Amino acid sequence: MIKNQPIWINRGGASRSLTKNFSVAFSRNKAANTMLKNINIGLAALVLGFGLTITTSAFKNAPKNRADVQWNFLGTSTGQANDQTKYSMSAPSPTECGSDDQLPCYILTPESVDTQAELHDYFVSTYGDSAPAIDAAAAARRAAQ
Repeated sequence: MIKNQPIWINRGGASRSLTKNFSVAFSRNKAANTMLKNINIGLAALVLGFGLTITTSAFKNAPKNRADVQWNFLGTSTGQANDQTKYSMSAPSPTECGSDDQLPCYILTPESVDTQAELHDYFVSTYGDSAPAIDAAAAARRAAQ
């Protein structure tokens, strides 16, 4: 047998060269291999992208827990609930909280609200300076004096 000579086979009346069959099969495999490589590269990029996303989001700063400020209500009627002068951060509530449901006992505000002027601004921006809305937002209630 001579090297690089095609071997002819006869299959069902049609003769073909084995080298031709091999080259067709090899070219199909080459295309399949290229496609598999492209898919593998795409999957690797996807996994890398998810990994980077998870890594960067895992190290973000958590929001700081802010403490609420308790403003004790010193007024004598619910109509005074929007009057910032009827609240104090230092004075205790006139009666024990939870003893009744007639008046607000205290209201909680963000820690940045630490003056009566800021309390007024908070009432206006949060509740529209509405005494019933502020009264309803009270964290606890107490009996009237």
